[in-house]
Amino acid sequence: MLAAGAVAVVAADQVEEHVELPPSLRNARSLPECPEFARVFGKRFFVMHTFGEGSCFFHALAAAICKGYDALTKSKERAAVGLALRDSIYRYTNEQMYADAVAYVQQKYQRHKAERPSHAPPVPEIPSYWEFKQRLKDKAVWADLVMISFVAFTFGYNLLFWSDQDCQFYYGCDQLELKNTHPTVFILWRDRTHFELVVRMLPDGTVERQFHWPKHAKLLERVEAEYRGRR
Repeated sequence: MLAAGAVAVVAADQVEEHVELPPSLRNARSLPECPEFARVFGKRFFVMHTFGEGSCFFHALAAAICKGYDALTKSKERAAVGLALRDSIYRYTNEQMYADAVAYVQQKYQRHKAERPSHAPPVPEIPSYWEFKQRLKDKAVWADLVMISFVAFTFGYNLLFWSDQDCQFYYGCDQLELKNTHPTVFILWRDRTHFELVVRMLPDGTVERQFHWPKHAKLLERVEAEYRGRR
């Protein structure tokens, strides 16, 4: 794995000379050297640094979905966006939304168990609504599978997580059945303790943070084949 200081140079070498990297990508890091990742995703993928105070999932998601993120030149400003996203989700969430998401998660895991009993992950422990709200409110509490699944289901994102330790996808948070109509976001699960956004940088300096059908159909088909084949 390359050192953080060297990776920014690697990222810069991937674009045309006249293109200036946005502040959010100047400390971008290479993905772990992993043949499986390169085979599935291809080239030009990098990892955006996120803050690690407990809300890293929301920082990664904010970098993917919040307009104007790259216009922010200070790291404190970008950190504030991620925390504001978490707070807005907390304020928006109600009991019925949580119940709907929980029903979806339980049905999904039961379906996995019926389809592949030897490989299905255990059904996650579901906290009460009020416990969930308190965890969501506390910016120091890590986002677990239930919280991530709630965000993905409620707000319509196909979130796919790549584990750098296992060099494969982490299963359970996806909505692959909606990939044709909903944006896909790739997130690196670093050392099983930290989430960072995975992006693709094009030669003209364009940074792709969400992947859509049919524009990115070939990539999404490769990813889905790998995901379903390993699940």
